[in-house]
Amino acid sequence: FPVTICNQIQVTMKGCAEKAKGIAKTAFAGKFRRDGVTPYFTHLAGVVRILTDQGFDEETQAVGWLHDLFEDTTMTVRDLLDLGVPFSVVATTFCSSFTLFCTLSYLPLSAVMVTGVSSA
Repeated sequence: FPVTICNQIQVTMKGCAEKAKGIAKTAFAGKFRRDGVTPYFTHLAGVVRILTDQGFDEETQAVGWLHDLFEDTTMTVRDLLDLGVPFSVVATTFCSSFTLFCTLSYLPLSAVMVTGVSSA
């Protein structure tokens, strides 16, 4: 990659975990854990705390915030891209959410982006 492209990628990644946290906070507002009392957001915060403690980078932390998004909300791949979430974070989030889709190698991610596939 030319240096300018690499620099742009790094700038895009900077702040992506904080952006993902905000998206998750909004998307999971009013949703609770199975006990019906604990806000679901606490699960996401716990996942990200583990990733942070283990030294994972900001991109991986962003996926931690978003990992249940496609399964448990109406948000789509296109929504995340439109909100400025880096493609690599969106793709990894999608694969972490839909293990079945990831094993079906004939389903290209571009098809999902165009159709806005969502589990909801």
